[in-house]
Amino acid sequence: MEGARSLSSPLGRISISHDAVAQIVARTASEAYGIVGMAPGAASAGSFPADRRGIDLGGTSADGVAIELRVVVEYGLNLAEVASTVRNRVRYEVERLTGLTVASVVVHIEDVRRSADLEWTRELGRAALTVLERNRRRVDDLNVYPVPDGDTGTNLTLSVRSVVEALRLVDGGRPRGDRPRRDPRRAMGARGNSG
Repeated sequence: MEGARSLSSPLGRISISHDAVAQIVARTASEAYGIVGMAPGAASAGSFPADRRGIDLGGTSADGVAIELRVVVEYGLNLAEVASTVRNRVRYEVERLTGLTVASVVVHIEDVRRSADLEWTRELGRAALTVLERNRRRVDDLNVYPVPDGDTGTNLTLSVRSVVEALRLVDGGRPRGDRPRRDPRRAMGARGNSG
């Protein structure tokens, strides 16, 4: 592929760099339903920054842009549907935003895994619990409605601790490792009015 794509008109020429096209492809793919991330490919491993890995551009001015994507798809989804959706969205967005013709979009599914949502939720829960444990007495002192019972911080801390423990045991809907299945009511450990 040449150094940059260009569009010509009677008023002049517009040049669009590979990096600009790759950035559009990266953003479009990363926002697509079912895509967990991009996977580095042999040709793209060193040619683009990390936010554009897994993207190879080719083609000619006459034929149009040829795009190859290497993606990681969310476990449990229909791989063909995710790939088709990504392919169509990438083609549409590159053509819409650049005016260039897209000759082809090839999607390589390199891996299948769960998204980071569960781990992010665990981290968020642990962080909330840490802050609550440090400030439990201050939250206890805030409670004045309907009566100042002085245990809101304690109850909230115990409720969040129960949720953090339940999240620790969950791995995509199943308990981790060889542990026996836990009672789902464990996550219902809310105390007082904090639940």
